[in-house]
Amino acid sequence: MSKTFCEICNELVEYKIRKRIKEEMINNKIVSFNELYAICKKCNNEVYVEKLYDQNMLEYSEKVKEINGIITIKEIEEILNKYAIGKKPLSLVLGWGEVTIIRYLEGSTPEKAYSDILKKVLEDPNTLYEYLEKNKDLITKVAYKKTLGKIMELKLTEDQSKIYLISKHIIAKMEDITPLALQKILYYIQGFSTYFFDNPIFNDNAEAWVHGPVYREIYDRFSYYRYNPISKNEFESYNEIDSLSEKEIKLIDSVINNFGVYSGKTLEKMTHITIPWEEGRKELSEEEYSSNIIDTDTMKDYFTNIGKKYKMKDVSDISKYASSIFKEIMDGDNK
Repeated sequence: MSKTFCEICNELVEYKIRKRIKEEMINNKIVSFNELYAICKKCNNEVYVEKLYDQNMLEYSEKVKEINGIITIKEIEEILNKYAIGKKPLSLVLGWGEVTIIRYLEGSTPEKAYSDILKKVLEDPNTLYEYLEKNKDLITKVAYKKTLGKIMELKLTEDQSKIYLISKHIIAKMEDITPLALQKILYYIQGFSTYFFDNPIFNDNAEAWVHGPVYREIYDRFSYYRYNPISKNEFESYNEIDSLSEKEIKLIDSVINNFGVYSGKTLEKMTHITIPWEEGRKELSEEEYSSNIIDTDTMKDYFTNIGKKYKMKDVSDISKYASSIFKEIMDGDNK
């Protein structure tokens, strides 16, 4: 049991901790905050306890920061939790000394310029994203991957969340899937949804990159895997069933079953002979960089014609097209 010296009892005594509201004038404003104090258990008089004094001074300091528009300890802790980043990595990503954030959490008051940066980071994931990409070599790959993942989750808009949700479903259903293969399966899911649902299942537009259609947000989210399979440990939870309809899941699973059996490079070749990608690459050389948007109407026209050509009445009929286009590229490779 902790003890302190009581001047009335003239000895070390046990004490009780109590709380009271204290008011202080800060910058011509009356500010209220909680103050802790100790009571001697023997005589019930107030006694001095150093650790309570330190806590009260910290509470007062936080109120001063708040009044002066300086970021508080609570807000810095919120940044750490929001982006799943450690104290030292955050300092390094922002280009500061590695103990800067630790000092702030211990009570040091940030300069206004540093405070403003931290407030922007707290409010806008794009701010931290820019710093992270600039200084990613200063932290470990594990820390980079973890924080990037959190940033991308926060950056996703409602429509983009749908494509991320579907990506989670694909990754969970497949044994191994690379970012390249994931992009192509998303392309076919969106394409066939324009035929079976009359509208795209998500509103993101694919870009006509050299290696096939690419959805920018998903590229940013998983690009650090490069040519390696995406880990299922990416996701703390997996509950997309609650958000996707039964007919959406049936379509997604049919595309997975019929296209997920092929490698990313094979899927790349398949998408290269689809009109929407070809139209997006029009007048570009084979290796020329492009972020040209693949037109949604072109997607709908192409996949509607495919649906009619193969007399698709149900999503299971996607197998007819998948096997046909695979044969087409194999025949082309053998020529």
